[in-house]
Amino acid sequence: MPTIKNVCVFCGSNHGYDPQFLEQTNALGTYLAHHDHPVVYGGGKEGLMGAIATSTMAAGGQVIGIIPTFLR
Repeated sequence: MPTIKNVCVFCGSNHGYDPQFLEQTNALGTYLAHHDHPVVYGGGKEGLMGAIATSTMAAGGQVIGIIPTFLR
């Protein structure tokens, strides 16, 4: 079975209506960091997209942000 090298995530730019969305996003970021899976995401700081980046980095994981030039 191939080894997972990076995990690409696509999340909302807000936290959503259910507090569990943010809770589970943070848990996923922590899990990925603890299992040495770098996160590739949309590069934003807001909402769930920012939350997964923040939680991954807080747990010592690597984050790679990809954002189109026109959105910078």
